[in-house]
Amino acid sequence: MAILAFAAAAFVSAAATAYTTYTQYQNQAKEAKYNQEVEEINAQTARQAAEADAAVKRQQYERLIGRQRALYGASGAEVDVGSPLLLTMDTARQGEWDAQRRIWQGEASATSSENAAGFYGWQSKRAKSAALPMSFINGISAGVGTYFGLGGKMPKLPSGGQTDNPGAIPGVMENNAGMRIPRYSAGQP
Repeated sequence: MAILAFAAAAFVSAAATAYTTYTQYQNQAKEAKYNQEVEEINAQTARQAAEADAAVKRQQYERLIGRQRALYGASGAEVDVGSPLLLTMDTARQGEWDAQRRIWQGEASATSSENAAGFYGWQSKRAKSAALPMSFINGISAGVGTYFGLGGKMPKLPSGGQTDNPGAIPGVMENNAGMRIPRYSAGQP
């Protein structure tokens, strides 16, 4: 009768562990999928922010060029020749360089987010594909551990051989690490 109780406890333990493991892997897959979506949004946002910042930079430099031309014009100098023209060209080049640098920064940030999204997508797929096999393995392991942890024994072989510890040495037991240690009875030193 005790064997049936041990077996029932082992079955319940196996089922609970299998369900818990399956649920954990499914939750990991959902979390990774969510993180993937967040990173994809981050990539898109980084690109859009960089484009907007670049447009603002260009406008700032256009205003600066306008102020420079106005100052030269107010002083009576020709703005389309000589030093005023070179200064205007240099300011325009610097403005475009700043705008392109901001776009590059946004692209680098977006690429980083896309890489993270790819990793999370891979992680989600791996968790989904591992959920069932791992729940089975963990369930079996928990069931066997519960059965033997409660004192369940291996059934006798049809040949009458003992399956508890074949090749056991009388007076010696094995611990969980497979080390053989002497058994002591009560009253022995």
